[in-house]
Amino acid sequence: MSTGMFHLLPVLKGWKWTLHNFGPVTLQRNADPIEWIVTNEFGWLLTLSLATSDCLCKVEVVWTGAMPGKTEGSPARLEDTRTIGGFAQDPCGWLQRYTRPSRTSTAGIYFLVLWSGGGEGSPLPYLDKTKVRLSLDKGSTQDTCSAFLGSTHIQIVNMELFIQSLRAVYAIRNMRVDKNLLEYGSQTLGEGLL
Repeated sequence: MSTGMFHLLPVLKGWKWTLHNFGPVTLQRNADPIEWIVTNEFGWLLTLSLATSDCLCKVEVVWTGAMPGKTEGSPARLEDTRTIGGFAQDPCGWLQRYTRPSRTSTAGIYFLVLWSGGGEGSPLPYLDKTKVRLSLDKGSTQDTCSAFLGSTHIQIVNMELFIQSLRAVYAIRNMRVDKNLLEYGSQTLGEGLL
């Protein structure tokens, strides 16, 4: 049994679930991606879901990683996740809906869930801003498609209470956390400890 952060949430305090929706939007084939800033919250991205009318719709999640000023991303096309699902099982199932009436057309009904928590409880890294870029691949048989996004986040609303409850769960009395690790930006470490 994993003791990952996701599995600890029920016994931790100072956090809450947040849900965000974007769309519907119309995407043009081979155009610049439409960018959506999902959140400016401090926490973790747990799931991202995409409903679209084209299997070549591409979604890219871009988040701020642990290194100041560095972002990381993960692009995925619905067609790619259908292939991945054959050998890399995910508890959420990658594609919840894949209805492509004609093999010669990319049009259809598609619903994708990127479940970052998975079965092992490891949501995407902490973030101060999550961006999602949506685009329609040039190989699409349609000029446009529609898309709708939804996301679930674990938002830290009270950092001190969150750290205190984490200490209590692990029975750690002398753990000291550098306050600068809990702030955005490029502060110098070691200036103040919780």
